Amino acid sequence: STQSTWDDMSIPIRHLYGLVEDTRKQVNDSSTDELNPNGGPYVVGYGHLGDGNLHLNIAQPGLFQVNHQLLQKIEPFVYEWTSKHLGSISAEHGLGYMKPNYIHYSKPSSMVSVMSKIKDILDPKGILNPYKVLPNKPQI
Repeated sequence: STQSTWDDMSIPIRHLYGLVEDTRKQVNDSSTDELNPNGGPYVVGYGHLGDGNLHLNIAQPGLFQVNHQLLQKIEPFVYEWTSKHLGSISAEHGLGYMKPNYIHYSKPSSMVSVMSKIKDILDPKGILNPYKVLPNKPQI
């Protein structure tokens, strides 16, 4: 069995595969050996070259639950890298439920505030996809 973590980002095409290479360094990927005798994580990327959409997969052979040590190595590294290269932390699959609180890597707080106000107008009761689009509002 394998535990796999993936992200869906939009990155300028000239930097597209750079994220995969740098993430390999970040997590000490051993996938250069086809048999992966050390059992380390594999880092691969695939996506849509035409629009700069990258699916980043980090798979840990033999592990089927969340590897918190591995997660600490990639978050926020992946989001910081994407922001530094003028990309967006979400692409075709949106923010989902895992990335709303990381939106500030791609959008300024003023834009997130406008987005939140629009959502409040269109969904005043918060019943349309709650907690899956924008950062959670602080509890008062």
